[in-house]
Amino acid sequence: MRESDNTIEELKLPTYGGQAVIEGVMMRGKQSVAIAMRNPENEIVIHKEPLGSIYKSRLVNIPFLRGLVMLWDALILGMRALTISANTQTGEDEQLEGPLLYLTLGISLTIGIVFFFLAPATIGQFVEKTLGWSSWWGNIVEGIIRLAILVGYIWLVGKYSEPHVRKGSCSPLRYKGMTVGAVLRTRSHVLPVFVSPGHLVDIDTSVQVVLGCTGKYRIPEPLRRADMFSKKLKENISFCRGKDERGCCQIQNIREKNTDPSNSPLTGEGKTQQVR
Repeated sequence: MRESDNTIEELKLPTYGGQAVIEGVMMRGKQSVAIAMRNPENEIVIHKEPLGSIYKSRLVNIPFLRGLVMLWDALILGMRALTISANTQTGEDEQLEGPLLYLTLGISLTIGIVFFFLAPATIGQFVEKTLGWSSWWGNIVEGIIRLAILVGYIWLVGKYSEPHVRKGSCSPLRYKGMTVGAVLRTRSHVLPVFVSPGHLVDIDTSVQVVLGCTGKYRIPEPLRRADMFSKKLKENISFCRGKDERGCCQIQNIREKNTDPSNSPLTGEGKTQQVR
């Protein structure tokens, strides 16, 4: 009997789990997590990192607390994997990280909780108290409202069909039954861009202009360079700290203001220029 138990123990495989990400898959083991993704150059990119100490603690063996750890695993680790895969697809110029990432996740979760949980539950309770219905009918009303919100959400976001994965593929963008633009794939196997025609320009011409201005990156080159130029310009913006006794404006660079504490207007120090 002991030999049989030892044989079963030797044949026991380690536990693995994972989920799908954008153009790839994420797999988690007991010690680390790995993400395999396809980048815009059609190459497989591997991202690996060790798991946090919470996965190795005694909490995973406690029945109730183990569920909280698994919930953290499904939400936080899953969203991180999706964010890494999204950044791989968009390239170096459009990284979603830092405060912008947390703000996006916070707004998304808040909207989801309010519209799909709080609002239907509140309306269901209101119907029960106002009409004197039983809780059974209140749950029915709550379920119908959630279903209606889900169907409406799918209808709103389903205004266009996904274009083919190859560069140059596009599909019409419709609003109230009218074609108002195009969903264009500027690079193969990357997220599409939305093209809206300008004054006296039709949709087909706008699509050709965007494709002609697209090079190595997903975003058209004029827009990408304008974004880069605006960021550099923002670093070199100067402002007037005030005027001296001769009426000269003391100019200070905003980058110096943000990086050097001594350039604060309250200290009166730092590099300045005199302009009348």
